Amino acid sequence: MTDHFMAGFFFFFSFNIHTGISSRVSHLNPAWNEPPVDDGCLTHFFKAMEMVGEEFQDRVLYFSKSWWSARSLVMDAIQNRFKVKFPLMCR
Repeated sequence: MTDHFMAGFFFFFSFNIHTGISSRVSHLNPAWNEPPVDDGCLTHFFKAMEMVGEEFQDRVLYFSKSWWSARSLVMDAIQNRFKVKFPLMCR
């Protein structure tokens, strides 16, 4: 085998990962061979709504705890960037 063969082999068998929220919601759809249920659509809809709501709440909490608190540190660093005193060796 040559290197060209291996490069083509890995390019051909590249992986697609579908773990986004839309993929997870679509997995809640009933299978094609499941018998229809009267309120089946609403049940799946409410499960999807709960999953998306939890994901959204998790992201909001993450950004409020992590990113927003770092914002003040970055603003202070930008405002004080000219107040840094360099040692004599750097001049």
